[in-house]
Amino acid sequence: MSEFILPLVLLGLSFSLKLYINREVNNPTLLSAIAELPVDVMFVSVAFTISYQVQLSNYVIKTINSGTKEILNKMDLYNGYVLFATYILLTVLVIALWRISIKSLDNTKWISFCICVGINCIICILALLNAFSKLSEVL
Repeated sequence: MSEFILPLVLLGLSFSLKLYINREVNNPTLLSAIAELPVDVMFVSVAFTISYQVQLSNYVIKTINSGTKEILNKMDLYNGYVLFATYILLTVLVIALWRISIKSLDNTKWISFCICVGINCIICILALLNAFSKLSEVL
């Protein structure tokens, strides 16, 4: 689990720097930053899926070189690519919902804002947990 600490620290640092550097922190600024956070989390999740595919490829090469090819029959070699494509599509959805939430914030449509941010948070948390799980399988 320690291999995931630095990316999460970087995510928190990014959030803090975007919020506090050369800006006055007020409610609209804070709400806007909170609405944008799921986008950053999704890109971290995409980075983890890329790492997963690289590590899985390394594992496959080691398995082939060791001569135990029967294990390869049980492995889904395209799983990382499917996961990557799925995460890209989810990221596009999260970005669209983020844009809608910002428009809702500007028009003071609080219910719409909360729904969009809530859906985004659920998507990004589940995606991040799944990426953690997948990557920890091959590390």
